Amino acid sequence: MNKFEILVAGTGGQGVILIGNILDRAARLSGFKNVIGSEIHGMAQRGGALTSYTRMGEDVHGPIISVGCADVIIGLEFIEGLRHIERLSNNGWMVVAETRLPSSVMGTDISYPKRDEVLAAMKQATEKVFVLNSQKIAHQIGNIRVENLVMLGATAVVVNPFPITTESLKEAIRMTFPDKLVDINIKAFEAGREALASI
Repeated sequence: MNKFEILVAGTGGQGVILIGNILDRAARLSGFKNVIGSEIHGMAQRGGALTSYTRMGEDVHGPIISVGCADVIIGLEFIEGLRHIERLSNNGWMVVAETRLPSSVMGTDISYPKRDEVLAAMKQATEKVFVLNSQKIAHQIGNIRVENLVMLGATAVVVNPFPITTESLKEAIRMTFPDKLVDINIKAFEAGREALASI
């Protein structure tokens, strides 16, 4: 594979950078020799927008995903995925959480857009839009902080073909978390896969 690029968008505290780090590590475990990861922090420490880029493959030479080049956008917050829609490739996937955080429009003179409006804008860019109530799934697991792993699992199952193997992703999760947190994060990853496996 010459190139595959994943953009993760969310706000500070959602685990955007963590997912980027897992993707970077898992891509290497899957055999990619050239993997470049980077992030844009902005005002993330105050709940502001945060973006992570994972670029893998022979034809990757810089840290930033260019306009029209992202194969996948993972939106950990509903509107944050849409905010980067110009970077999505013509045949790309969008996997977006239902989670809506007021901080995404804080400091602006606009109210949070209606769900149907956001979905319509996404579907103008691609037919491959998948929306998941990852917050509800994380609540059912017993820890809201694993919502990002639910989204990672969902992405890995709906994006076809996904260039990073499931086992590499699980191994990267094991390498990332302390032993006491591995099981619940693997459980969240599997729950995300199960939620969208039948689509």
